[in-house]
Amino acid sequence: RVEMTSKLVLSLLCLLSVTASAHFFKKPKYSLPATFQTRNFPGKCAANDQTKTKSCLDTYFSMFNIDSSVTLPDYMDYARISTTPVTLYGIDGLDIYCSYETTLESCLGPLMNSPCMNPEGFGAMYGIDQVESNNYATNFQVEAYSCHNIDVSKKYFDCMSDIGSTNFQGIIDCSNTMVDEIQHATDACVPLGNYVQCVEDLYVKACDEGVRSLICNTQEIALNFDSNGFCADKLPKCDA
Repeated sequence: RVEMTSKLVLSLLCLLSVTASAHFFKKPKYSLPATFQTRNFPGKCAANDQTKTKSCLDTYFSMFNIDSSVTLPDYMDYARISTTPVTLYGIDGLDIYCSYETTLESCLGPLMNSPCMNPEGFGAMYGIDQVESNNYATNFQVEAYSCHNIDVSKKYFDCMSDIGSTNFQGIIDCSNTMVDEIQHATDACVPLGNYVQCVEDLYVKACDEGVRSLICNTQEIALNFDSNGFCADKLPKCDA
């Protein structure tokens, strides 16, 4: 039971792209150059919008029995807690997981894609540091894409789970290679593109070519959001 739970948690974390991206972005000295917020919902969150956004988020977190009235748990703790439906019910748990996401989007409306949901917004609402703010803000964008494409996520759930149990080291290797390449790269976007290709190839090998678009898009959403779109125009183009 413990082994299966661990496998399912890892598989969903892989699906949401957060483990690999957090592994990289928790190393500030390797961070990409600071840029203006060109894509991550630029601007400031108005006071009224912040109140509404936090109320919706607090309700969302409460679905996982997380009290976010003051602050948030460490992001990786949240990631494990939020995968509870999947650890309990497997592939059927994705319906529960995504129903929570749908409820959040319905509550937020247009605020889902507003400055309140960018990293600075999370920092202001919950008093968390930059790395944690980036991780939380990125999570909701990747989660939204994955849940909007839940049929594909379900179709490849089993083979993506196998990555978590049999070749999770491959994901870490892709990430480590990216970090090493960035240290010597004249263009930091090239290693990021190589990383996306590396992760795509792992999943395609475990599943089939049909999974490539899901992996490409979730990885690039995560990387672009974490890096303020610094490499958005230079990464490989994903299929819709």
